[in-house]
Amino acid sequence: MLELKNCSKKYGNKVIFENVSYTFYNNIYWLKGENGIGKSVFLRCLSNIEEFSEGIYKNNFKKILYIPEFSLNEDWLTLEENIRLFMYYHNIKITENTFKEILKKLNINDFSIFPYKASMGTNLKTIFSLIFIPKVWSLIVIDETLSHIDIKTQNIIFNELKKRVSEGTIIIFTYHGILNSHKFIELTLKKEGIFCD
Repeated sequence: MLELKNCSKKYGNKVIFENVSYTFYNNIYWLKGENGIGKSVFLRCLSNIEEFSEGIYKNNFKKILYIPEFSLNEDWLTLEENIRLFMYYHNIKITENTFKEILKKLNINDFSIFPYKASMGTNLKTIFSLIFIPKVWSLIVIDETLSHIDIKTQNIIFNELKKRVSEGTIIIFTYHGILNSHKFIELTLKKEGIFCD
């Protein structure tokens, strides 16, 4: 569970958002809002990358996965080596067979290439390898990353995220576009708070 009570975020005198009160349970939440309203800032606060300026933020999270809208790949490593590095960073140990199964699910044609030779979407897919690991994440936050991923892989990712929800994970994502194939709890962030659509 993730509980917010009267949370706000300010940079100096500039108020980004305020009076955010909401309780998240294990489900998939689609966070919407106008461009520049502070969705990314809000997600970084939820992920403990930044702190809320005021309010009460309660969670019982053991492990948080934050996926930004830019590639985290190291250019001097192949795509496969980058995935192995992500697993290492998060202290995830899996069998070689499980690793190969994850590679297949990511829908990447060639894992032996370097990031600078791959498209933006392909580069972003590598970090999604971590969502295929069961029973690890308390919270998964996806900040616009899905907007750059092809629809086939999006569907694979959403189906996998549903499995994580069944394990008790809370998932919050932002996305600019239309998503008709899946059901989510839709929330809108405004300067004066968060609202359920």
